[in-house]
Amino acid sequence: MDDSVTILAFSGVGRQQLTGFSIEGADFLAYFADSFDQAWGAVESLDTYVARPCGQFPVPR
Repeated sequence: MDDSVTILAFSGVGRQQLTGFSIEGADFLAYFADSFDQAWGAVESLDTYVARPCGQFPVPR
């Protein structure tokens, strides 16, 4: 694992539309990794998602 380079990739509408870029810098990496962890921490677990009946959505918090 590299602690100084952040690589961001974005998919587009079509199969072949993948773009991205990299940013070198440990400060940006630390900031982005923290933001990423916070965002994913709010997502329901995969086990909960898979166990939910089809079409039933969780109540927003």
